[in-house]
Amino acid sequence: MGGGYVSGKIRGTVISNDREAMTFFGPTGCTRDSGLIINAYFTETPLKSDGTTIQATWSSAIYYDNIGNTHVFESLPENDFWLIIDVYERNTGKAQGRLGGKAKMLNGEMIPIEGGRFNIRIKP
Repeated sequence: MGGGYVSGKIRGTVISNDREAMTFFGPTGCTRDSGLIINAYFTETPLKSDGTTIQATWSSAIYYDNIGNTHVFESLPENDFWLIIDVYERNTGKAQGRLGGKAKMLNGEMIPIEGGRFNIRIKP
């Protein structure tokens, strides 16, 4: 985030019945009033079996702030945003991966999102 760092604990993960779309979210470590929402579609490689290096067909990230009801930044596919699951275990639902790209700040400035990592559990 423009030289900053965002971290937090994932509070929830939701996946579609066809296992082609998922969302994970949670508050950031910065304040209780902010959080991160990550969306991803896997239409080319649904999450139906174990896999490695599974690239999302479409992904987005929103970092929000409840105090001002604003999005601190929003990154959409048209901002060159990407998400890759490096390791996925279907039986345990464990998924580890990375994400990055560009995001649009509230003031319109485009910033790089670099070094994003996640470790989540998806409903098996």
